[in-house]
Amino acid sequence: MLTVNNLEVSKNDTILFSKLKFQLKKQQLLYIKGGNGIGKTTLLRTIANLNNVFSGSIDWNNQDISVNSEYHNSMEFIGHNPALKLELNAIDNIIWRNKLYLKPKLQQQTIITALDFLGIAELAYTPCGLLSAGQLRKVSLSSLLVNGNQLWILDEPFTALDTTGISKINLLLQQHLQQNGMAIISSHQSIANIPVTTQTINLEDYC
Repeated sequence: MLTVNNLEVSKNDTILFSKLKFQLKKQQLLYIKGGNGIGKTTLLRTIANLNNVFSGSIDWNNQDISVNSEYHNSMEFIGHNPALKLELNAIDNIIWRNKLYLKPKLQQQTIITALDFLGIAELAYTPCGLLSAGQLRKVSLSSLLVNGNQLWILDEPFTALDTTGISKINLLLQQHLQQNGMAIISSHQSIANIPVTTQTINLEDYC
């Protein structure tokens, strides 16, 4: 369980949001909404333990995430920027990301299967610097299929994807949540009707 209590985050001495609280459990999706510049990305980075300038508490299974090694191995954050090494191909990028989360070594065929799910298996050995924005997004999201992490934190995951790609990610989310996964998402796109508990937070209500 992820518990956020009385969270307040500032940027350049300006409070972005305050008094934010929620709990997220297995098979639950949290949808973060709000206008551009409201602080959605900052919130997700804070929950992903990438921003330690805040007040309040963020706990994973009743332990502060900043000292909880289990949290690091249970969570994956994919930001608005795909965060890929452009000189590496898709397979090597996913292997690199997997090492960041201290996961067991992946077989190349496992990665190719994940890439195939998103329709880019033929690009497995192409340097990412040669891929389009949508293809880069798919490479980044493909790592979700192989890492086994319970909590997905996704900042605008549908950016640069076509209709088919969006449908695939919605299906991936549905499968993950039905298998006791958890997800936190910010998005300007519509999220499919997933048969699990969905919470919505309008960040503008906490500004």
